[in-house]
Amino acid sequence: MAYPRLPYRVCLGEYKNRHSLFAHSAKGIEWENVHPGLENVLKRIHTRDILDLALGCEGQYFLKYREGSAVRQAVTPEVLSSIYGEVLAPSKQILKIAFGNPGELWAIFKENGSATQILQVRSRVSEALDLQKRERTTVKDIAFVELGRSQDNYAIKIMGELSLGGNIKVFGNHKYRRKYDRMIAVTLSPLDDSIFLVTFDDGSSRSNLPNTLEEIVQPHLDPEMSLLLPERGGIPSALFRISKMIGFRVSRGNDTTELELLNPSETDYRRRKRFQKMFRNGWKHPQKSKPDLRYIYALKLPGQLITSYLTYRLNIQQTTALSEGFEHELFHGTPRRCLLGNEPELTKPCDNDSCRLCRIIKTSFTVKKAGTAEGRTFLRFGRGIYTSSVSSKADDYTVTPRQSGYRALLVAQVILGKPYPLKVTTSNLIGPPKGYNSVIGEVGSHLNYDEQVVYKDEAALPVYLVVYKP
Repeated sequence: MAYPRLPYRVCLGEYKNRHSLFAHSAKGIEWENVHPGLENVLKRIHTRDILDLALGCEGQYFLKYREGSAVRQAVTPEVLSSIYGEVLAPSKQILKIAFGNPGELWAIFKENGSATQILQVRSRVSEALDLQKRERTTVKDIAFVELGRSQDNYAIKIMGELSLGGNIKVFGNHKYRRKYDRMIAVTLSPLDDSIFLVTFDDGSSRSNLPNTLEEIVQPHLDPEMSLLLPERGGIPSALFRISKMIGFRVSRGNDTTELELLNPSETDYRRRKRFQKMFRNGWKHPQKSKPDLRYIYALKLPGQLITSYLTYRLNIQQTTALSEGFEHELFHGTPRRCLLGNEPELTKPCDNDSCRLCRIIKTSFTVKKAGTAEGRTFLRFGRGIYTSSVSSKADDYTVTPRQSGYRALLVAQVILGKPYPLKVTTSNLIGPPKGYNSVIGEVGSHLNYDEQVVYKDEAALPVYLVVYKP
């Protein structure tokens, strides 16, 4: 019997006497109070790379994910060491796993072609999960195994047969009892038997979550954020509509950025005219003569970069209740070591690691690279991604080959959210003050021209390349 894929995943665990939480949908992935080992992996993988995840007590975790063409697994080493007497060998591939109270574990793993089951769980659950007593039952027939806090709080579904602990009152009234057979996922709390989330096969759900967890989980339950919706250009359908509304262009390749020249034709005329005005009005340094604008290129970006940006955008809208004024088009200057964009046929980003312009175009902005460019180690507001509405200020940060004759600036789409204004140098910042999403450097004794700083990679996206003759 094949079970449907899930529209979202929500897991609850315990770490340092508090709930740990993981939520996964087309909106992206979010977590709260998870083990640092799991957090390190989650920070570097994409939404669509996650295949399975489970949380337990004392920070226990299991994560199965894709990395390129390979399938990887990350597991709490001390837990598996205590159970197996050794850290799980790479040859042991976990197929299914569920954590319960401290010391409880159910798992099926495959080693050398054969499946082995670990049953270190409460007796009632052990009886329900004894696959040797079930003829012709395979791993694929197990829809879910979920263990709650008390011995009598569990939910198991195998071959369409549902087994619930005696504490079934947490699942609601008679109306929902009629939907028991339609459950495709159950999430229980290891700290409180009254906390639960049930998912049904029609995408609906019923839950009783604390407000702090509900605020994180609820956006992922939106049908528009379902993992089952088809993708377009590597972007979930719901986000693709937002992408089109903003005007992002998606590359034909899954992991490459393409440059598309904006022609002075009727199709691109208004867009090109707008950026010409933005560039020239932003040229404010009196000692710099206004340059001649040569070319403007739109960046057609990989779907993964756009998805990360739009996911963060939705999160800012939901957490700040802002519907407008939180997103801006701003300039960013950075060294260029090649002739990219000098002519319409020169539109392939180079592979020179020191060419910061091409690195950003290919992989977007990275906070950890801030202050690492030669001669640019000073960071007025700490390590972040810096932009400005003043094109001549961004020009100060460009470096270009002598034989080029032209310079290039990026136009970035930047989510400032709720910005915190500063007029004095505060170089020890590692993020905006609590309750804010960015920092705005205002003109004053320390600044002649404005600058904006965001501290998350996904808060900024390069969208245009402007080539000009100084």
